[in-house]
Amino acid sequence: MAHARMTQAEFDALRPNLGRMALDSIDIARLVLVEGLTQAEVATTHNMSRQRVFGILERFQKAAQTIPAGWRKVDLWLPSNIADQVEVISLHLREKNTLDYSVILKKTQS
Repeated sequence: MAHARMTQAEFDALRPNLGRMALDSIDIARLVLVEGLTQAEVATTHNMSRQRVFGILERFQKAAQTIPAGWRKVDLWLPSNIADQVEVISLHLREKNTLDYSVILKKTQS
């Protein structure tokens, strides 16, 4: 199972939600989720099994999942230019952690 990549800022924003997760586990999660190392690479460099790395990632994502009320996950394919706009909107809403932000997309004419 692939774990979603994230920016360092997104990763750092999740830190308060991690509770008592060990610092070495947080670092392992960062190496995979932010730095882009494979689970096998991290397992080798930290002298542990890939299954243990996978378990750390699962615990990290479970601990980090605090989804605001009224939000839902959407998984879909979009044209690149529209996907870029949606990502910008998503980042802004996550930074504000609110649904009260007014978002206006300019319509382009063909």
